[in-house]
Amino acid sequence: MDIASWWLRLATEDQQYLIANNGDEVLEPLRSRVVAAGAVSGSPLWWSISDDPSDSTLADAVTDWIEAVANGETPMP
Repeated sequence: MDIASWWLRLATEDQQYLIANNGDEVLEPLRSRVVAAGAVSGSPLWWSISDDPSDSTLADAVTDWIEAVANGETPMP
């Protein structure tokens, strides 16, 4: 599922948290809510590629997308 689709399925407070903490690690229980909304856990498309399986940092493309939303821009799909 693309980010625009799962983003809309997140609660407003989760969206606001991700905007305010963009680029930071996404810890439980928010990580579970992001995955439940449609982001694929463990997929390099959504989560950073790391040797640490507990790494829950969003991929650069996702943080760029969230930054565009935060700036009132229309993000690339």
